[in-house]
Amino acid sequence: MRKLYVIGLGSGNPDHMTVQAIKALNDVDVFFLIDKGPAASELAAAREEICRRFIENPGYRIVRVRDPERDRQSAGYKHAVDEWHRARAAAFESVIRDELGSDEHGAFLVWGDPTIYDSTIRILQHVLARGTVEF
Repeated sequence: MRKLYVIGLGSGNPDHMTVQAIKALNDVDVFFLIDKGPAASELAAAREEICRRFIENPGYRIVRVRDPERDRQSAGYKHAVDEWHRARAAAFESVIRDELGSDEHGAFLVWGDPTIYDSTIRILQHVLARGTVEF
């Protein structure tokens, strides 16, 4: 069965990576890199540098996932974020289904502690609830 990790990268400085995160990096076949466009290209480059520096398996792949735009003009902030998360769940579902083999391990790389600072776990729970892809 597919396995997914959400790996916290701390502050993004490669010197601050935990041993636990490095071990998880080395158990991954496919990294899903959220592409937020040119304005965030440095963040993508930092994630790629962490992969190059710590992953010993030369066969890993990076799959870019276009991050849907969030409506920043909406009067209803919560509604706009909910819609954005639904769009992200659909994008994540698509790449997990299409790019991650049934016995492969995939990962999303996030800044900080993913249980506190990031919505990736919550979005992946939405993907599971949709019932169209298993992991």
